[in-house]
Amino acid sequence: MKSKFVLVVMCIVISITASLAQAIPRNDFVVTLTPTSVSLSKGDTVSVQVSITRSKLFKRGTAVFGLSSPDKKGIAVTLVNSAPDSCILKISSNETVVAGNYTIVPNCTLHGKTIGSVLKLIVNP
Repeated sequence: MKSKFVLVVMCIVISITASLAQAIPRNDFVVTLTPTSVSLSKGDTVSVQVSITRSKLFKRGTAVFGLSSPDKKGIAVTLVNSAPDSCILKISSNETVVAGNYTIVPNCTLHGKTIGSVLKLIVNP
């Protein structure tokens, strides 16, 4: 009985440690999207927050946000800076956009290193 309890406690500790390791990077920085997937119809606009979490090595320096994905016909993507470690990604579609699944990759460059995160975009018919 005691060994089962110890096993359960160890699993919980490992789970918490793993989730904290993802939240606070050790040697890099992490680009986070909120939400990670968006859906829009023709003629609509949606917003996604892009933010970074820095490790100790990247505490200083200016974050430069950008896009790694190619232009999509009928989809306009703009970055609006709102804070030093975050920005808003505005995605608009026009009437000529083809319905389907797309990916957009916002990124951040800091101290010469560029890291991105994949945003799933669904354009409804």
